[in-house]
Amino acid sequence: MGSIFEKISHNRAYPAKVFVTRLESSRLHWHYDYELVVVLEGKLQIYTSPTIYHLRAGDIILLNSKVIHGMKGTEDGNLCLFIQFSPSFFEGVIQHEQVFYFYLNSTGETLPPKLPYRHFVTASVRIGFYGRQSGLVANLRTHALLQTLAADLVEYTEYDTRSMRSCEDHLGETISEISMFIDNNLQDEQLHEHILRTFGRTEKTLYRYLKDATGLSLKELIDIARVEKSKQLLQETDKSIIVISDECGFSNEATFYRVFKKETKRTPHQFRLTGSAPLVEPQIQGYIRTNEKQIEQALRQYLTTNEGQTVPKAL
Repeated sequence: MGSIFEKISHNRAYPAKVFVTRLESSRLHWHYDYELVVVLEGKLQIYTSPTIYHLRAGDIILLNSKVIHGMKGTEDGNLCLFIQFSPSFFEGVIQHEQVFYFYLNSTGETLPPKLPYRHFVTASVRIGFYGRQSGLVANLRTHALLQTLAADLVEYTEYDTRSMRSCEDHLGETISEISMFIDNNLQDEQLHEHILRTFGRTEKTLYRYLKDATGLSLKELIDIARVEKSKQLLQETDKSIIVISDECGFSNEATFYRVFKKETKRTPHQFRLTGSAPLVEPQIQGYIRTNEKQIEQALRQYLTTNEGQTVPKAL
């Protein structure tokens, strides 16, 4: 289990993927793209270690490139707009081997943007509306709106610039290899030390590498993988909790309970009783098939109601 590297395919007309969907839950994953999430209806929880953000309708959050994250909907459901766009938007704007790390989060951000959050929500919804249309005009307009949004992020939000490591070209492969090694050796009580030896890194170097690339430490990656495996065993088998604890590599049952509850907010026993619904796409995302007319209506209603804009019926 662990985190998964997500390969994102962009629209041929512009370096971004724009879509609206309902979401049940997702595994921890990461990608090179920046990802803007706008909740149009309902609620959504987003996990980026060590924080869980609770988004409601009208909230917006920007997940930076290479940050590991997971998402979970609520029983009431949701409708969310996703804009995944390439760091290539900022080529020529920032120094070579530097990347932007933006602070845009309406759910409790300590560094608010210079413009109201509504500005970025509206800009994103415009992109969502035109990005779903087909044809030359829609593609040109979407590309222009994405460029404007990128410029607004640089001009009106707080951000840091961070150095890319020389191993960036192999980042996805290396993280995947570490994640796979963890998955295959969960019972190893010396897993942490064996990873350092296998991948030829010192503890300090690997810690800095993983933190820069994913936002998580090696211990957090191991704990997450062990909890994900234990969740699977709790749901799919009748094995006792102490056996599951041992099979997932926890040193003792007390540690298992502590780590499991920290990650899931429930004890293993509570999780076994209540469980959770399976993912629609177990590899990464839990997208739920959504009526296209409902999506268009939600986008159109936001633009008309909140901004008084006139939007075309079709392009």
